[in-house]
Amino acid sequence: MRHTLLILSLVILTACNQSQEIPADNAEPTSNTPSETDTTQTETTVDFESIQSKVFNISCATSGCHKGSTPKQGLNLEASNSYFNLVNKTSEQTPSLSRVEPGDPDNSYLIHKLEGTASSGVRMPFGKSPLSQTTINEIRQWITDGALDNRTFSKTGFPSSFSFKSIWPADNTILNQSPENIHIS
Repeated sequence: MRHTLLILSLVILTACNQSQEIPADNAEPTSNTPSETDTTQTETTVDFESIQSKVFNISCATSGCHKGSTPKQGLNLEASNSYFNLVNKTSEQTPSLSRVEPGDPDNSYLIHKLEGTASSGVRMPFGKSPLSQTTINEIRQWITDGALDNRTFSKTGFPSSFSFKSIWPADNTILNQSPENIHIS
């Protein structure tokens, strides 16, 4: 009995691993497993922490550029400052644009500077090779996805947790409905 169950299990597992679809019109069956010619790209998640470490730390937050107490254009891109100096902050060179406009890379001055399409100044990173289009596309994707800050604060010198106290509604007040907005300052 055990021998029969073992063989039956192996047959089922083998069949599951080699499942096939039979397309309409009596065409040849196709395998469900990816082939070497499969060019489908897997969706990658781009986050701020990887952009900081792969781009800003190496190409931007360097001496004489976007680092220290007097960075170029007032834009410090060191890890502890960069997110707050980019997202929803007005560009000094083009005040009609935010440096990073969450959800809108085409209207984010950072993208204009990286692609060399800004109406003023030079392409960034200054004095270095331009970033690859793949890297720029990753930054575009991060902005499209909402320009979220996923960093672990303990790595950047901030506390790994924080607390806040509500000033409205008063403590122990019960709301009859959810608030429309929550503001954290």
